Amino acid sequence: MTVTRPRRRAPLAALMGANLVSTVGGAMSLVALPWFVFQTTGDTALTGIAATCEFLAVAAASLFAGSAIRHLGPRGTRVISDVVAGLAVLAVPVLHVTTGIAYPLLLVLVAVNGLLRTPAVAASMVMLAQTARLAETTTETVSGPYLASLELAKVIGVPLAGATIALVGAPWALVVDAATFLVSGLAIQLFLPAERQPHQDHRPSLLSAAQVLRADRVLVRLITIMLALAVAMSGWNSVLAPVYGQTVLHSAPQLAAILTASGIGAIAGSSLAGILGPRLDRRLLMATAVLLALVPPFVLIASHAPMPAVVGAMLTAGFGSGLFSATFITVEYERIPPADQGHVFGLVGGIGTAGIAVGPLLAGALLTVAPLSVGAVAIATVGATAAAALALTPGLRRPPPLQ
Repeated sequence: MTVTRPRRRAPLAALMGANLVSTVGGAMSLVALPWFVFQTTGDTALTGIAATCEFLAVAAASLFAGSAIRHLGPRGTRVISDVVAGLAVLAVPVLHVTTGIAYPLLLVLVAVNGLLRTPAVAASMVMLAQTARLAETTTETVSGPYLASLELAKVIGVPLAGATIALVGAPWALVVDAATFLVSGLAIQLFLPAERQPHQDHRPSLLSAAQVLRADRVLVRLITIMLALAVAMSGWNSVLAPVYGQTVLHSAPQLAAILTASGIGAIAGSSLAGILGPRLDRRLLMATAVLLALVPPFVLIASHAPMPAVVGAMLTAGFGSGLFSATFITVEYERIPPADQGHVFGLVGGIGTAGIAVGPLLAGALLTVAPLSVGAVAIATVGATAAAALALTPGLRRPPPLQ
């Protein structure tokens, strides 16, 4: 037993490590790609088009993510996604310093990078359940650390991109970004076990996901709430937060401190989800998590509360966000049949990305007719409504028995 146990845990550790590395790269690309586009074109409209192109590609990939996993297996899907995405990102700086890169070709490469993100994430979710079984543990136990590692990667990736751009320029930041995807794909190929022949199901991916959701009202409600939260928080991150930093705080470092507090809280909340989840009423746990995430901080922001109070509230908000996200993933694993997980995870990822794309548009439109405080109250209202909906979901009342 002492000999085989480390081997059974190795695939889970390899998956966690690969996800950490690739997510650092993904966080870097959020900074480096727009920076590169603006630096080479000098046009904010073209920069915005490139960002929109990537988001649309991520959302469109939900149409085939499940089918890719069905035919290639989760490991094959993840490896191919990582390698091709890495080569697409690497092509940008290579072409830039050799023949030059035309803007239409740049859009194609950006779209390829986005198009492969949803299948990679969905495949990782499927492999997380598989490697948890190999490690003789539960998905509830590993979901929290999985999300915590992703939050940590985001905290590392954004400043790493900024530092790399400042030291050697955006093209080299893209080279580092590409390397993270290639290393991730290699680690998955080398350290995760080969899979049995994938189940041959010829239903379209969206049809498979729709059939699962049609039979499960709890999942539909949770996904609807997730979409509302994605819209609200992307509106904050992309529009309201910069406006708040400039017009209320008058300080970029103070805004950075608030956002960093939220990230640290999310790491803590995700990490503790596996401990709290099996011991607490899940309905109450998820409702409280959403309430903490969206109500106190935005009520304080709307009332122009002192900055230390907002930092404390954002730390708690991040905790609630991480706790909700990890518990949401656990519920997905429990309610979605393994054969359909790739389909549903792909669709859910596409829905979340659509919410992230819509949120800034709605927030920007709102701020053209109302002050910042109204936007903050709107987010708090979304949080209170979502928490009430969760509290009134009987299917979430009882957690699964401890294993």
